[in-house]
Amino acid sequence: MKMILILCGVLFLLLGGHVFMAGLEDYHSESARMARRIGSRLNISRPFWNEPGVREMAIGRSSMVAGAVLLIFIGGAGSRPGT
Repeated sequence: MKMILILCGVLFLLLGGHVFMAGLEDYHSESARMARRIGSRLNISRPFWNEPGVREMAIGRSSMVAGAVLLIFIGGAGSRPGT
């Protein structure tokens, strides 16, 4: 059971990192920069959550935190040898 939790934690970390990096790339893309520039020129404000890539970065960050929790607190917990 402990091995399954560790494996799930590693998968969460890897997949969360991948999603986060994809969102970051989308946030810094040329089309996103152009949309922000045009919006500022036309005086159109949009919420931060509607910016390209922001939702993906939030989902990726949450997945990485869940993976770290699985690895550190659950995967590392249990009986220790000699105790």
